[in-house]
Amino acid sequence: MKKLLVLLLILVACSPKKDITQVKTNYIESLLQDDYRITTEKSIKSTRDVHRERNRAVNKIAIKKGLLDISKMYFPTSQYLLNEIDILSYDRLTKHNQYSFDDIALLNYNSAENPYGLNPQKTEKMIVNKQEIVGPILIKDLIELDFTLEKDNELGAIVTALVLSKKPYTQNKQTIEVPQDQLVRFGQEASNKLNVFFSTLPQLSTIPKVVALFVEESEDSNIPGRFVGYTLYSEGKSKYHAFDESYYYLGSDTANKKNSELNSVYNLFKSELNALIYENVSVVGLVRTVNDEIVDVELSVSAQFKTYMDEEVILSKIKSFSNQFKNETYDLTITVKDVNEVKAIFNKLRKQTNITVTRR
Repeated sequence: MKKLLVLLLILVACSPKKDITQVKTNYIESLLQDDYRITTEKSIKSTRDVHRERNRAVNKIAIKKGLLDISKMYFPTSQYLLNEIDILSYDRLTKHNQYSFDDIALLNYNSAENPYGLNPQKTEKMIVNKQEIVGPILIKDLIELDFTLEKDNELGAIVTALVLSKKPYTQNKQTIEVPQDQLVRFGQEASNKLNVFFSTLPQLSTIPKVVALFVEESEDSNIPGRFVGYTLYSEGKSKYHAFDESYYYLGSDTANKKNSELNSVYNLFKSELNALIYENVSVVGLVRTVNDEIVDVELSVSAQFKTYMDEEVILSKIKSFSNQFKNETYDLTITVKDVNEVKAIFNKLRKQTNITVTRR
């Protein structure tokens, strides 16, 4: 018996010890400085088709950018990894039959059976610009970003966007634009309701949560919608923050009023490119601002290159000219296309003089 006991003690002592402090996290490095690394353990999101159907392509890009900017204010890229956990699954997000919006889901009508429904009750009447609308679907979509902590691979934060519809679907078929201040008030109420729902989920009850408000533009607009504010829920407290985001095109009267220096550089850039080759070169510049500060400038250069030299001349000119964009506060991206085929992407991060070029 003693021999057996000694043997067991030796086996236990010699067995490898598990270091519970070491957590292996697989992730993909970020492409640009100060971006989030992305975990490789991704789920197949059940809501992708929902977001694709409910948002224009230009809005999906804008929502992602805005959510990431807000996230970086509270969740450092050095400590958090971007994940795709799918907490807001299809069944939790939306179930509807021919626009009845009666089923139990967040994006449907609020009711006794659906207490966490973020939209008004089906028979609820609202006065908008002295007109009555019934049962408006003001919350069109709900988009989620999940963040895990690198140190332990545990869920550390969730950041969401409520997509508010300016011209909502209504039960009485009234097509009317809801003023932004009225949308924001409703969005803040819906944010608090969503936070109450989050508190019922064990994995979300103790972590910080952000609910942002994104107001979409009309379907015929070529400018993305914009974020107007967000609420941070943390340690039992909540605080709403304004987030005044806007977009405008360079070369417009608005651009000249907002930033005449940048607009002049853009016009010169456009002129010099068109002087280089016989074919017409199209240049479109879109500016994104937050609280009146420029944070992104995206230039799209499109031409029909007849020869290899045409392409090389344009790309060389873009690289040399890029230093004239004084991007102290904004990231500069220049995409070059031959008709619809992307040939190169130039990236110049704020406060940096060097530019990176990715050839296709």
